[in-house]
Amino acid sequence: MIWVFLPLIIVPFRWKSFDLSQWRFTAYYLLYAITLAQFYPLPVSSDLASFYLGIPAICYISFLFPNLQNYYPESAVRMISIIGLSGTFITLLYSLIVNGIW
Repeated sequence: MIWVFLPLIIVPFRWKSFDLSQWRFTAYYLLYAITLAQFYPLPVSSDLASFYLGIPAICYISFLFPNLQNYYPESAVRMISIIGLSGTFITLLYSLIVNGIW
């Protein structure tokens, strides 16, 4: 589960250019990553692993770099990133509560 912290490698290289929203989203992603690493057991299925690792990582990177694509406005890309990470985080919390881990 250490792979969940991999997108945070960006922070030491870009921290000077972060604005307040990027710092907030970084803290939100860090909260998600710590919750996943500490409380959730290693997923057996690769589909679950890609859901809990892949979607949040893509959301985090697309929030920090919304200009990697030119088709959609930056605000739309950032909103979809927030929705993606929030959906995954809510699912993680629900899974922890239902399984009695939390």
